[in-house]
Amino acid sequence: MSFGAWGKVDGDFFSHPKALRAIEIAGPGTIGLWAMALSYTRRYQLNGYVPPGFVRPFAEGDGPRLAHALVACAVKPAGHGLWLEDHDRGGWVFYKFAKYNPPTPPHLHKHRSDAGAKGGKARAERSRQLGLIPPPSKLLETCLETYTGIGNGDLDLGGGGGGGGGREVTEADFEDIYAAYPHKEGKARGMDILRRKVRTLAELARLNRAVLNYAEKCRVERTEPRFIKHWKTFANCYEDYVDLVVVAPTAETQPRTRGGRTYGVAMPAAPDGDEF
Repeated sequence: MSFGAWGKVDGDFFSHPKALRAIEIAGPGTIGLWAMALSYTRRYQLNGYVPPGFVRPFAEGDGPRLAHALVACAVKPAGHGLWLEDHDRGGWVFYKFAKYNPPTPPHLHKHRSDAGAKGGKARAERSRQLGLIPPPSKLLETCLETYTGIGNGDLDLGGGGGGGGGREVTEADFEDIYAAYPHKEGKARGMDILRRKVRTLAELARLNRAVLNYAEKCRVERTEPRFIKHWKTFANCYEDYVDLVVVAPTAETQPRTRGGRTYGVAMPAAPDGDEF
């Protein structure tokens, strides 16, 4: 359940000339994209902005064609469609979005953050009781792609600079990434460290990739929970895991166990031009 503000849909939308025109151009998938994008832009407080990373994978890669139909569905010669192209950031924006969708009230943000923290603690406790290590969340990786409009693999990870996506890093972003971390200890101190270190969406994408890599490493190596880094420790060294490559053990690289810890599975990424 989301505690963000709702996106509004007019009661006559089903018969609106622009909606019918969009369907005529590219089929009913256009309305599916429109509705999903409305939910997405409200959830992440993007004020009507729809980044390319959200649209590209929609309808098995047909998203850009559907988005073009939402722009081209104007019914008057000098009119506008349901969406407008955003030439500055890339992507699209809902036409007159702010007029019908006011900003989310601050108390709803706090409600959602508190509820997310409570749910995360409950999931972590269940995992500890069952002896499970949560697998990395591929959904989070998709979310980070939509934040920036490009995939993690397309970012310039060497510079650690500019953002993209047209918004600031929020507490909700940190909470979403923390939910995928396999050991829920040292949260408060870790968040303080990350607020200082992670200030742009590009840096947030690096953190997300590091968490996914480290969680996968723990899963593949079957690391005992007591040997997984606390969140505050990971926050200080997450850069070490941004380019980590985790490989499944083979007959030649069976994991070795010593003192309750497993070794010999994960390898660092090779420099450009080199091979393992």
